[in-house]
Formats: sequence, structure tokens, C-alpha cells
Amino acid sequence: MKNFQILTLMMMFVMVIAAPQHKDPSLEKTKKQLLADIHECASTLKQLAEELKKNGTKLPKVKTISDSSTCVEGFFCLAEKVLKHANLSANLKPAANNLTRVLNVYNKKTGNNNCTLHTNNTKSFISFLEDIKNCT
Repeated sequence: MKNFQILTLMMMFVMVIAAPQHKDPSLEKTKKQLLADIHECASTLKQLAEELKKNGTKLPKVKTISDSSTCVEGFFCLAEKVLKHANLSANLKPAANNLTRVLNVYNKKTGNNNCTLHTNNTKSFISFLEDIKNCT
């Protein structure tokens, strides 16, 4: 009986090890595909923000990523940080979280996930999203 229990436990262990591992499908995407996803998410969020602004909703200012060039090295890492710390309304949060998630996957894939924002200057949220679209 004891041998049967040991054999059963070993079989269960083998089955667990051999079971397929579920991976996030976004991790399998190429950089080019992720950039397209970033562009799409930024476009959707920008469109939503423009509609809210048209209806009288005040949009937040966000930190600028760079005082000189828009698409600086580490831009998407910095964009992720800006989005995470932006004070967004509940209407914008789901779309912003989606963009942040895609930026995070892209940054992990490129190994560019350790960055620091060195500016206190701000710009409009819509302009920030346009910058993201332009850098994709």
C-alpha cells in the first residue's frame, strides 16, 4: 500500500511538471507588434481624453519626459512612470492602465525598465499622448 501511495505521488508530481505553462501572450509579441499596440492604446486614450475635454472635464497636467527632444533614450520607460503617477479621472483610468501594461511589457522586452524622471516641467495630457504616438 505504501508503494502505491509513493507511486501515486510521483505520478502526480510528473503530471504537474509536464503540464503546459500558461504564458502572457503579450510577452510573445515582437517589439514591432508591441509598438503598434502602444500606438493604438495611446490613440484610444487620446481620443477619450479629447472627448472628455470637449464635454468640460479638466484634464491633468503630466510631467514632461524631456525638455529637449521628445523621443529620448528610455522614452517608453519614462512614459510608463508618468502614466503610473498621473492623477487621472475614473473615466480615463481603464484605458491608461491598458497603455501602462503594454508599456511595461515593451520595457521588459527591451530591458529598459530602470529609469528616473529628471524634470518638474509639465505639459497637457493630450500632448503627452501625442508624444507617445509619435515615438512609436
